[in-house]
Amino acid sequence: MSLFPSLQVGLALVLLSACILPAPPPKPAPVQRPVVEVPLPPDDSEVLGPLPEIAVPPPPAQPGRPATLAERLLDTFVAEAERRRTEWPTTSPERLGRIDVTLNEGRVNVLLYGYGETHEPPLTERAFIGSYTIVSYDRYWRELSLISLTHDIRAPEIERATRTPWAVKIDQAYQVGGIPLMQEVIENATGLAIDFTIVLPDEQIAQLIDNVYGGLPITNPRAFDVHPFYLNGVKYPRGHFPAGDQVLDGKAVLQYIKTVPIERPGALDKNLEHNVRKHRIVRALVAATKANVANPVFLGKLLHFLRDQGTSDRIVTDFDLAGLVIHQLGGYLAAVSLPFFGDGGGMELPEVAKTIYIHDPAAGDGGVRWVRGDPNPATQRDLARGVYRDPNMAVPVGGNPAASNLTTGYWHYLRAHIKRKLLS
Repeated sequence: MSLFPSLQVGLALVLLSACILPAPPPKPAPVQRPVVEVPLPPDDSEVLGPLPEIAVPPPPAQPGRPATLAERLLDTFVAEAERRRTEWPTTSPERLGRIDVTLNEGRVNVLLYGYGETHEPPLTERAFIGSYTIVSYDRYWRELSLISLTHDIRAPEIERATRTPWAVKIDQAYQVGGIPLMQEVIENATGLAIDFTIVLPDEQIAQLIDNVYGGLPITNPRAFDVHPFYLNGVKYPRGHFPAGDQVLDGKAVLQYIKTVPIERPGALDKNLEHNVRKHRIVRALVAATKANVANPVFLGKLLHFLRDQGTSDRIVTDFDLAGLVIHQLGGYLAAVSLPFFGDGGGMELPEVAKTIYIHDPAAGDGGVRWVRGDPNPATQRDLARGVYRDPNMAVPVGGNPAASNLTTGYWHYLRAHIKRKLLS
């Protein structure tokens, strides 16, 4: 399918904007984001009522700097997210009870769910595993935050949907109930409105790295070896990642994120935890994108990749991929190809301001605990009953999985924990 219609439309829009829009003013001095103190509930509570609403100061009229063209293109997502939320009272009233209104003010949140095979010796030879990352765009402050949740967290919503008496890990939501159940679990757990969802298998991530980026440059803080891993049914051998700068192809990126490090017992540090490695890859992707954001060749490859994946249904979304992304990218490509935009003409991408790893404090940023070390009576009760057939699971601090309202009785501490980290 020809790219020229999208390019022509984008070119016309850019030319029209150049004629009617004044030149952007000089960048003002950065404005300091106010710190909001969010109280945490007691960490030993089993059931808790809603936390008091937090007064969040409004952003200044021009927070930090004028919007770039790239950020103005994101306004399409902002407008669509706002339209969807206005429909919730009639189409999805249950979602109104799941989200934190003050936390979502001015935010657009995209849930990225990647999935594929895993090999975790000696417990698992080959199994299915999923990975969650929420990309939260603050349109007032024009910055991104990345929130990852370990796949080991227990999700009672899935247990209730399947009527199973056993504890089930959070990454199984998509396999059980598709995007709706996945949104329910993540909104309950975080308080963030999931405005858009993207589901993609591991092999598509590898193809993106190879076909669009031509390899991903990363800086690895320490050398480590990893166990074999599976991709598309093929078991690949052990790998080694040296310390320092290196370029990874698509398969190596997956191996870097997914595989189990070969370490002495008790020697594993936070730098090698899965979520930490995943965020390192995401930051490298953002850096590589920023470096190529004004490169028409790179943008053309990305446009072709998205068009190909979208038409073949290898990427699953709950939004119009062509309307919101592909056509926008066509206009973006036209814009950076114009000579009067010079070095990219304000095409800079938003900065990644925060990265949050939801995991036991020994491995991440807290909010949850490994069940075997959790003093919560509800956790100890279920351990004694044999509910945790897999003891390698984590639960929200102070959570009661039997609570009638899971947002206030199970996820409450984690929701406040995420809110505090995002607003501080």
